[in-house]
Amino acid sequence: MNTASNILKWLRALLPIPAALAAWILALIVTLRFDYWRVVNFCPENMREGSDCYTDEWQRWPLWLICGGAALSAVFVVWSAALTASGHRVRVAALAYLIGSSAALVLGGLLGFLLPAATAIAAGAVALWSVARVGKSRKLLECP
Repeated sequence: MNTASNILKWLRALLPIPAALAAWILALIVTLRFDYWRVVNFCPENMREGSDCYTDEWQRWPLWLICGGAALSAVFVVWSAALTASGHRVRVAALAYLIGSSAALVLGGLLGFLLPAATAIAAGAVALWSVARVGKSRKLLECP
């Protein structure tokens, strides 16, 4: 094997890392766009400025939105890691789940958002279960 082949092999093996980061950013963008849509459609026009709503009963970041964004990011990260892995896709997805769960616990604990952290961990577990289930059938997860 030549050096270029070894470099490409390592790059392919490390592909799940930037893919998981990109999936996390995509989930954040989707959540922010949904929040903007929510403000535009449900806040009175004379009470909003950009993506902020200034009515008394409006919550800027309701807990359900934060939990939904956390769950979406967990699913995106686990599946993107599994789909971009060069082999052992279920193991790579499990590693992404463990790293993501650790990050969710740390961030949730530091910021006082334990329910969104628990939601992300539960959604990641469901995503990992689905990756393992699909991995058994080997139809979707075949290496190209």
